[in-house]
Parts: sequence; structure tokens; C-alpha cells
Amino acid sequence: MHRLEISSEEIWKSYETDEAISEEVNLEEEEEEEEEEEDKEARPGVYRPWCDLTVHLFQIVLSHLSVEDVGRLFMVCKTWSSTSDLFADVQTWPWLMYREKPDGTYKILNPLRSTQRSLKIDELSLDENEFVVTICAKDGWIVLLLDDCVLLMINPFSPNTRRAVPPLLDTGVFYCITFSSVPTSPDCIVFGITSISKGESVEIILWSPKTGDEKWDKVKFENGCVFHPVRSNPVFFNGKFYCLGQCGFLGVFNPIDRTWKILDALDPFCGNGDYSGTNCYLLESQGDLICVHKNSDANAKISIFKLDQTKMAWSKLEDIGETTIFLDPRGSLAKILPDKSYSNKIFTKAFDPSNVCALYCMKSHMYNTELYGLKEPMDCVWLEPNLRN
Repeated sequence: MHRLEISSEEIWKSYETDEAISEEVNLEEEEEEEEEEEDKEARPGVYRPWCDLTVHLFQIVLSHLSVEDVGRLFMVCKTWSSTSDLFADVQTWPWLMYREKPDGTYKILNPLRSTQRSLKIDELSLDENEFVVTICAKDGWIVLLLDDCVLLMINPFSPNTRRAVPPLLDTGVFYCITFSSVPTSPDCIVFGITSISKGESVEIILWSPKTGDEKWDKVKFENGCVFHPVRSNPVFFNGKFYCLGQCGFLGVFNPIDRTWKILDALDPFCGNGDYSGTNCYLLESQGDLICVHKNSDANAKISIFKLDQTKMAWSKLEDIGETTIFLDPRGSLAKILPDKSYSNKIFTKAFDPSNVCALYCMKSHMYNTELYGLKEPMDCVWLEPNLRN
């Protein structure tokens, strides 16, 4: 057997070769890491998480989604859920919702941005002889009246948000309805007026989704004076339900102690006995209760009154500043919009038989009927998107 003899010089050369190879490998790894970092900087979207998506890109994604998918997208991660700025375009502008087809297909139209989305509500797929009417809109929710006096509360902007309400059986004539907070809230109270006896008394109905009662709680009150509610839904304001009556009177219901009183000492703002409250709307605007009134004349000026809560009297407003008002007897809205060209203006629904939508300017007292370029769709209602609940 031959012995393998390796000189110290050969060992040293081998060591130098291995070290050179190791240095070359390390150098290649460092170069690859540098290239990867440069690639990340050049294409950050490839490596950054979805929650870091920019607002601009996020809004582009939103513009291509249906209403249902917008609601689902909102629940993807905590960042999108907690950062309302990402949804500013959806949340800031009130939309017009109307039924397009009897199969439950609805359109939600943003007339300020000329955009629209489709929505399918399977529960509202109707047969030939069935009907559905929107009777209330608030906080992104709508209350629908179906056949057999069945009521349904729906949030079209959020999936799986439905609340069945007891039917309006044996409740007399139905006048108005609203609710204190979103139906998913534990303190939500649904409030309505179903009967008035020549204006001398009123029957109030109450229901809470929390209790889940199968019937309405009915309470009857004597008015102490003649009080006829106008065809505009009540407003929940500072913990109480306010109902606007003819001649500017207010009916106030306190759900805590279940009391009802008429504020009849308010100065009537109508100025004549022909006032019927047909085109009269009560709403909250920037922490105040305001009333918007228009005579039956198609081109008549619109008058706005604010309730002075210290004097309990109506005071007339000449303008509404940066506020934009969206009128609807089922739920009016007052918003300060990013686009200031709509400040001090009022979006009206149809005031005349032609069903033409219009924008009224408080400064010029003029109507712009060419804003939408279309007539008011059937059963159309203003709706403020609610993607949370």
C-alpha cells in the first residue's frame, strides 16, 4: 500500500482555493441581496402587504366593485376597516337608490360623480301582483313595506345585514316611521305614528330589535291641541323623536320616560292657513333641527327655518353656508361636501308632475333642472352609504 503524501505547500494552496470560492459565493449572495433590495424599491407593490395599498389605487379598485363587494372589501383587514379616509368617496356623497327590475335588482346612482352600481336583493324579488315601497332611509339603512304589511330593514352597502320587523297589522293609518340608531345596535328603537283622531290624539308604535318582540308596542296620547303630522319622517335628535306638524308645531316623544308633548308655542312659519306641510321636511343639520318648506308652486322659493332651542322658536335662514341638503320625506340629509360648488344648495326630488329632479341655489333662488339629465326613477330615495353596520 502506497502512502498518500501531501506537502504543506499543497495544503496551503487548497486552503487559499477554498477561501476564494467561499468569498466568491458570499460576494454573489451579497450582490443578489442588493439586487433584491433595489428590485423592492423599484417595485414596492410586489412585496408590500395589501393593507398598505395607496388611497388612489384603493379608490380605483372600489370603482370596479359591486355594492356587495365593497362591503366585503371593507372587512378584509383592520387597516381598511379603521381608516375611513380610504372610503371617503363612498361615504361622503349621498347616493340615489331605486328599483330597476321586479327581480330585486336595484341601481345606486351617484349623480354628483356620474357613477352607478348595481345591487341584487333576493328578498325583494317580486311576483307580478306583489309590490314593495321604501318608507324610510337613515344611517345607510332603508325600511321597506312589502305585501301583507310586512316590514324589512336592509343595509344595501353591507352584506348579510337584514332585520325583519313585525308587520303593521291593526295599527290604523300609517303616517311616518324612523329609528334611533342602526338596527344592529343594541339600543335601537323603531318609532312610528299610525293613527291620529282629527289631530286631537295620536297613536305611537314602538319596537326594539334587541327584544325581538313579534308585535309592536302601542301607546296612545292626547295632544291637548290640534296636531297633524306632515308627510315627513320624524328625526331622532338629542335622545328624543321630533315630529313636524302643520304650522310648524313639533311633537316630541321621549323614549326613556315614554312621554309625548306638543310644542305648540312655536311661532308658525307658514304665514297663512293654507299650509298643509305637503312639501315640508324636518332634518338635523350641524347639530340643529331645521325645517325646509316650499309652496305648491313649481317655481316657488324654498324657505329654511332653524329651531332656536333656547327660545324654542323658529328663525328663518337666508343661506346654509357650506352645507348641501338632500331632500326626501323618507329621510333628508345635510352634508358638507368636498366639492364646494354644491355649497348653499338643495337637491330636490320631484316637486311637480313632470318628476324632474332639480338643484336649488339658496343665493340665486333658481332651479337647475338639467343637473341629472333624467327624470326621477321610480321609488327613488337618498341614501348615505354605511359600510360598517
